Amino acid sequence: MRINGLIGSVRKNARESLQVHVQEYRGAIYVDARVWFQDPGGNPPTLIATKKGLCLRPELVKELLPLLAEATAKAETLDPNDLDKGGE
Repeated sequence: MRINGLIGSVRKNARESLQVHVQEYRGAIYVDARVWFQDPGGNPPTLIATKKGLCLRPELVKELLPLLAEATAKAETLDPNDLDKGGE
């Protein structure tokens, strides 16, 4: 059975969106979160997937979600002017 379903989309900017899909590849199920962009020459306008994104097994997504929540909570407390520009 071939599965490829759009779960949802979040607008990133005027030309790009982040789409989340559930898909099957070589008999395994994956969650794919990928940046899509609007083809400027498309008539009608069409969205094209980029290489920017993650394609993970559902069990890895479950492990990643708490880390993303923690990173989001920390990021919300930071002032961009206080960040070390040289990395960790």
